[in-house]
Amino acid sequence: MRKRIITPKKRANKLTYEIAKKEKQLSLMEKKYDELKQEMIKQAKMKSQYSVKNMKRREERNVKLRMGLRQEKSRLTSLINKKETENEFLKKQLKERIQENAKLKTKMFKQRKKVRRLLKEKKAAIARARYHGRRHDTKKAEELVEEEKEAEVEIETTNTKGEFTDETRFCVMDLTGLEVATGKIGQVMEAVGSFCRVKFSQLPSRTACQRIVDEGQVLAKTFIRKKALKRSKGFGMHKDGTTRKKVKILDTSISTEEGEAYCLGWTSVVSETGQAIAEERTEKLGEVMGKSKESEKIEILKKMKYYMNDRAANEKKSNRLLDE
Repeated sequence: MRKRIITPKKRANKLTYEIAKKEKQLSLMEKKYDELKQEMIKQAKMKSQYSVKNMKRREERNVKLRMGLRQEKSRLTSLINKKETENEFLKKQLKERIQENAKLKTKMFKQRKKVRRLLKEKKAAIARARYHGRRHDTKKAEELVEEEKEAEVEIETTNTKGEFTDETRFCVMDLTGLEVATGKIGQVMEAVGSFCRVKFSQLPSRTACQRIVDEGQVLAKTFIRKKALKRSKGFGMHKDGTTRKKVKILDTSISTEEGEAYCLGWTSVVSETGQAIAEERTEKLGEVMGKSKESEKIEILKKMKYYMNDRAANEKKSNRLLDE
């Protein structure tokens, strides 16, 4: 358990509080004593017609009251004397604590002065050491730089025709999938390469990255058409909508009877109406079909079994427009 530290200032504050508390109690006792005294005076001045029958009883009551007042006066007097003695003792202690606090402040000031002097001497010693060791450190740093340059590995990101290699293209696609902006992909590759001691011959620009991403989209849609839809016995379209930062987004995907699922992408629309949903599905199917022959398009469309969506009115309207 952590030991509680009581500073001289806290002791002085506590003694001040105790003195104020005792003085308040003393004031209340004096007030009570005055009230009882006034009551005695009032009883002594009271005049009335006493009957012979009740005279003895009243005399006995007055005797008891006077005796009680005397006892109360004696008790209050002794208590007042005791409180005054305690008050004097607390004042004496407070004076001693104040003197002790002043001594501690003087001692603390001297200690701070000593610490400042030691810090100044330490800084001067560090400056002298840096001055004497600067020459040696500079030479050592130059040697380390030369070693790092020799250890760097240069990777060719383009082929003989000036086109980016497949590895570079896959790297751009992976970074795009991790939600890295196309304008920062080159900077990310350079930063990672500097830590791994790898230097790229040429970094892709923002336009090149966007072109590579577009080519990847075309290849993905071509793969879905040739490898998935043509080989499948049937497929269905799924649609889902959401809102992100007050923007409506439509998601379209395809599920085959073999249990495979492919996402066709997301599209932002102004309003999620039946006409917008039907146009978005038609556009996605057109991207998948690409420039294939009409016979291939008809063959693929015959395999479409269903549209999967909820029971909202705009969804029903989009299904009706697609059937037409």
